Amino acid sequence: MTKDAPQQARRSRAPVRVGRVVANTGRDILVLMDSPVTGRPAIRLSNVVLVEEGEGAAVGIVTGINAPAPGLDSDGDELWIVQVEMVGTLSEADGRFLRGVQAPPALGTIVHLASADDLERLHRNGQEGALPFGTVHGAAKVQATLDPEALTRGGFAIFGTADGGKSSTLASLTRALLRAKFPVHTLLIDPYNEFSRSFSKAAVVVEPSPGLFPHWLLTSDEMAWLLSLNGGALDRDEQSILNEAIVIARRNHLRRTAHPSEGGAIDGPIPYRVTDIISYLDKVSYADSNRPAAAFRRLRERVMTAVGDSRLSIIFGLSAGADNLAALIEDLFRLNGPPPMAVLQLGRLPEGLDRLIVAVLARLCAAVVEWSSVQRNICLMVDNIERYAPAEITDEVARFSRRALRALGGRPRKLGASVGFTSASPREVDRDLLSRCETVFLHRMPSPLDADAAEEVLPETAPASLDSLATLAQREVIGVGAGVTFTGRLTVAELPDIAVPGARMSRPDYPGADDAMAIVHRWRHGTGDADDYLEAKG
Repeated sequence: MTKDAPQQARRSRAPVRVGRVVANTGRDILVLMDSPVTGRPAIRLSNVVLVEEGEGAAVGIVTGINAPAPGLDSDGDELWIVQVEMVGTLSEADGRFLRGVQAPPALGTIVHLASADDLERLHRNGQEGALPFGTVHGAAKVQATLDPEALTRGGFAIFGTADGGKSSTLASLTRALLRAKFPVHTLLIDPYNEFSRSFSKAAVVVEPSPGLFPHWLLTSDEMAWLLSLNGGALDRDEQSILNEAIVIARRNHLRRTAHPSEGGAIDGPIPYRVTDIISYLDKVSYADSNRPAAAFRRLRERVMTAVGDSRLSIIFGLSAGADNLAALIEDLFRLNGPPPMAVLQLGRLPEGLDRLIVAVLARLCAAVVEWSSVQRNICLMVDNIERYAPAEITDEVARFSRRALRALGGRPRKLGASVGFTSASPREVDRDLLSRCETVFLHRMPSPLDADAAEEVLPETAPASLDSLATLAQREVIGVGAGVTFTGRLTVAELPDIAVPGARMSRPDYPGADDAMAIVHRWRHGTGDADDYLEAKG
């Protein structure tokens, strides 16, 4: 049905009558099913029903079925009661589903099962702007659709148990956006290197390389954490010396580039050389009477050790002193695409360093939308968000990434930045970030603790969904919120085999992967490849 087609057309077949309204509590109604038993329609949980009255039809979802006084056999005139939760109105004027019940059903109003035609209207099949995402549960010929504008501007979450299909749903959702050529700049953070083949030529895969995220993009606190990896946490004197040294180093850069009047904020994205840090420490160590010279020597040793640490080459690589910020932003956020999407693989970084990179990325994303002179729609997608925005902080670097993601997720929608993510355990994710998601997809979730945590942050009620979470099949989700055209049980479109996220699909196997010495080489050198070892081996 196109946007301009007549919307007043009735269903092609006679509607299936369920019964009549016998109670109305405002949110829920009770329907007494018609007799006799042999003529009653088969009603199941999650069925959609229409209560037609006036110029529109109130829409409800079946949340309960019972026989208050069952007979001894099934062919008697038992009372069958259907509990229905009201969710909105299907307008006859323009055929659109509207959240909110405009006319609460009166007692005695007739209730019908929604037909395939009704479901197509509810899910906006064929209408402009509707993004096909899969099919409707129980009606395989009806497409489940999304509102891409609400999805990418309001943020979204995908919850479900491990191996429940969260990553595949994220890939399917993203592929739908790419097929529709929806104008959004997408960056997917891939913590386990699983998505490199999921989007074919529509995405560029970015792997960590020396100096990709240079040291001058870090805040002073982040730099202090990085230096603490060799020698423990910095003491008060070392921290104050580091803060001064960074400011001086940034000012030196501004003087060299003829911009001295622009200032050098301690945490501004102004490049500086590590050699300027070392020079400052050497120059001031014996002239500073307020702090011991030993603090300067310890800090100098920390810096030199960090620069030579192969695990930190992504920070202190050969090109770390160059001003690559504009090129980095263009590559990651595809401002001048194609392709319109980037996948950043962090699976081979040491634990903790990937969180530091995510903190930097969230700040970059916020800066792009804030300082751009044109309206940009940017979506930062994060697989396994609990790794970067945990509910409970266990180390300092997790505090950095959580704070940056919180700030990005809390930005006004009109700025055009949003966060979409997956999680295997909602109760382990930062509540502030969860509460800002305007669309949620729920996979199978047998844990009642996680189900309760998900229910607390749903953007709107999800009739019957939480009770059925433990029974969802593979690729089945409950879609809730602004990005879903109609709340309900959906079957996500199946991915081609090559596009299914998974570590074995992320890249070709390295030759000699079973060689113990290759394993030891990669373990010792962090980001070193097994083929580097094989070349050295000859």
